[in-house]
Order: sequence, then C-alpha cells, then structure tokens
Amino acid sequence: MTKVRVFLLTAALVAAGAAEAGETIQANALRMAGGSQSSRFTVTLDRYSSDDERAMWREAFAAGGQEALIARWQEENPRVGTCSFSQTLGYQIRAAISAPTENGGRRIVMATDRPIAGFELMRGTHSQDFPIGWIQIEVDAEGKGEGILVGAAELVVEDGRLVVNTYGSEPVRLMGVTVRTKD
Repeated sequence: MTKVRVFLLTAALVAAGAAEAGETIQANALRMAGGSQSSRFTVTLDRYSSDDERAMWREAFAAGGQEALIARWQEENPRVGTCSFSQTLGYQIRAAISAPTENGGRRIVMATDRPIAGFELMRGTHSQDFPIGWIQIEVDAEGKGEGILVGAAELVVEDGRLVVNTYGSEPVRLMGVTVRTKD
C-alpha cells in the first residue's frame, strides 16, 4: 500500500477558490507497475463542486468516513464531469475542486466512487476497502502541469490531514497535462 499525502484537501474543501466552469483536461497516463503502459487520459469537467455540496460531504465524511461519503454520493448522484482513457467508457466524477497555488497556478482534485467488480465482492478481497477513484493535478498559470491518478484509493485522516492510501502500487502518473476551457 502506498500513501499519497494530500495536504491541500482539508483547506480546499473548506474554501476552494472559484475556477473556470467547463474545462477539458488532457494528459498522458503512464503506469509503471507490471511493465510500463501508457494511454491518453481525458477529463471533461462541466462544473466544480459547490460550497454547499462540499459542506455536506465534509459532514458525511466526519460522521462516518469514506463509507458515509460514498453513501451520500450514491444517494444524491452528483455529476460534475467524466473521465476516461483512450477508447474506453468513462466514469462519472462526483466531486471536483480547484484551489490556487503559490506560483499562480492551481491544484485540481477530483474524486469518484469506483465500481467494485463482481470478483471483488465474491472473494471479499481487500480491494473493497479502496472504493474511491482519486485524481490530483497541479498546473501553472498557462494550464500546463502534471498529476496522479489513483484507481483504487482509501481516504483516512492521520494527524488531522486527509491521506489517500492506494491499493497496490504507485499511482498512475499524469504527464503533459493541459487544461483548457471548453468552447
């Protein structure tokens, strides 16, 4: 299990800055585990999560952890966008925030409840404890940067900070990230 420290999230969930609505994010996804593989990765964001949504999700997470957060998402069915790899069906993005960075760019964090495969349920695998899909990128003022994608993540709080634990190996690296406003 790999831990990805997410220092931004606590503050960002409290007071994320306004960001452009309607953005397309493209990147080259590089997976090193089990031999290198690459693919084009695209995110289409229709909007960012509202202050009210973030407040409800913080409340749910504080009350019951990631299970309560996922239950809230499944009850409300929020959709802020989609993400997909080349030539694949996409996944709904449930939450997205954008916050400015010190260098004039911004950090964009997105999350979703990932589908749990039938074999995971039948076998009761440990991967069921990692029900979140997590994307985190950082771009400069021109909208160029890099990031990570965690396909199976567990959200926990350690020392007052949100930590994203990954199931398996290193996160997928997102390289050559570009963010542009949709026309």
